[in-house]
Amino acid sequence: MPTRPRQPSTSKISSRPKDDGLSIGGIFVGRGEQKRIEIPITMLATQGALTMPVEVIVGDEPGPVLALTSTVHGDELNGIEIIRQLIPLLSPNTITGAVVAIPIVNVPAFLNQSRYLPDRRDLNRVFPGSKNGSQASRIAFALMEQVIKQCSHLIDIHSASAHRSNSPQIRASLSSPEIVELAKAFGAPFVIHAAERDGSLRMAAAGCGITSMVYEAGDASRFDKDAIETGLHGVLGVMHHLDMVSARDVHIRKTKKVRHEHSRIFDKHKWVRATRGGLFRAHVVPGQDVERDQFLGFIADAFGEGMAVVRSPKSGVIVGITRNPVVGHGDALVNIAH
Repeated sequence: MPTRPRQPSTSKISSRPKDDGLSIGGIFVGRGEQKRIEIPITMLATQGALTMPVEVIVGDEPGPVLALTSTVHGDELNGIEIIRQLIPLLSPNTITGAVVAIPIVNVPAFLNQSRYLPDRRDLNRVFPGSKNGSQASRIAFALMEQVIKQCSHLIDIHSASAHRSNSPQIRASLSSPEIVELAKAFGAPFVIHAAERDGSLRMAAAGCGITSMVYEAGDASRFDKDAIETGLHGVLGVMHHLDMVSARDVHIRKTKKVRHEHSRIFDKHKWVRATRGGLFRAHVVPGQDVERDQFLGFIADAFGEGMAVVRSPKSGVIVGITRNPVVGHGDALVNIAH
């Protein structure tokens, strides 16, 4: 499918009505247009500007405006690849509404290959931010004011934190029937009810009336093929559900290879934590069903002595697990959705 050139836009702010397109970062993108916009987020010590790249595709016809955000935590990379693979499938003449894609939200943390900003702040705990606050707060404010508030829907893409792995899953407030339907349309194997966390992008967006959910999958600091494929086809499934694309235009029929027609829905999830320090030898894997009191693994010293057996407190499914066997008392070991 041919795509239009995507060079950083140098257009001036337009006074055309919003119904004719979108204004993102002060740049107007009209109906039938596709632009890449660089939003200034901070100033480097060298006095150069650090920018957040945003891809905007506005269809010929009005409709939902879907925001896709990734790398709010700088070491969570799967969303970057999901967006890279998605953009060539879309063009202004094949979508209804608009897609606003931000593959790297937390640019400073990404450049440092860190989950956090250089001052150790967690960007996903400072939304909606402030124009006069810390660097994290300013990034959050710029994203909310210049991008997210122009959208009707949000999929925020995350991976597990360092040394953990998550099964592909949607986390959302399932008290909303609309969000339940969108979560099912995404087609991840698991959907988990999760209330919005204070300071999170999802909470800030929901507070603005934007239908929001989080896609969690894979490990930090690497590309995970299954997480990427499930996420790519999940986004297309949501777009199809919103009538933003047709099956023919984006070959959505191919997504049945990885999408789950009947996602398993869970009310809660709970981390099983270490009752002592040592080395955790796991005997379960992400995606595995477990029963109450089932053996999950054991903690012992380097010689295998001083063993503490780890059992499941609930019947459910493993949706997350630590990849670092060295654990301290109270560390998270296995995440069970139930």
